[in-house]
Amino acid sequence: MLSQSAEIYLIPCLSDNYGIIIRTIARGSLGAKTIVIDSPDADLLMATIKAKGFESIDFVLNTHKHFDHIGGNQKLKDLTGCKIWGPHEIQALSPVDRFLAGGDCFEIGVLGFEVLDLSGHTKGLIGYYCPHLKSIFLGDALFPLGCGRMFEGTASSFWASMERLLALPPDTLIYCAHEYALSNAEFALSLKDTDEALRTRVRKLITQRDQGLPTVPSILGDEIRTNPFLVHPLKCPQSERAERFGQIRALKDQFQTTGNLKL
Repeated sequence: MLSQSAEIYLIPCLSDNYGIIIRTIARGSLGAKTIVIDSPDADLLMATIKAKGFESIDFVLNTHKHFDHIGGNQKLKDLTGCKIWGPHEIQALSPVDRFLAGGDCFEIGVLGFEVLDLSGHTKGLIGYYCPHLKSIFLGDALFPLGCGRMFEGTASSFWASMERLLALPPDTLIYCAHEYALSNAEFALSLKDTDEALRTRVRKLITQRDQGLPTVPSILGDEIRTNPFLVHPLKCPQSERAERFGQIRALKDQFQTTGNLKL
């Protein structure tokens, strides 16, 4: 994606991960900066940066502690001297130069970022919302038609994170860290109250994958209309939404994906 402030590159890594590279533009006294969001594969990220002609990496911003998101941190720091920022939970497996938590704000080059507490998948997961890019980079908090498995959080804490996302503009681009759209679509269609909006979106996702295109980023408004982890809770009274979210998450945990997606 190209904007007036930066270019965003989505890098397929490992079996189904995405690494993200943001290259800011130079403006006035602010030089261009290279930012990596999570580091699934240090070698592949470095190869991409060299191929693009970027000098080095300035910052790695981590979303959470799982190894497929921070596994490349040490090597990237050794190779480039980059600053590594992220939640406290990454410190057991990664060098950290600055700890970040929900409510923090910072600037890198011409871009400003707001940190959102998106705990649920892990207790410390955070997202990086960039108003300049109309984008949020959120690891495994929310996927096209899905959300991260609830490893450490509770239904209440995870739903509170979803509400923070719902407060963003509906045209916000959702940059998640895995290609899970088709398996999530199979689960979404298995629920009883599917509608034409969901079916239309699934057709689009199938076409994207058939053409070898990523389904990331998605648009928040599309998730609000079709993602079962938002659709079903939002049909309930406020006091019942967290419980309903937990019920949908439990159903997904038990669901066996066949890989045979049918409309």
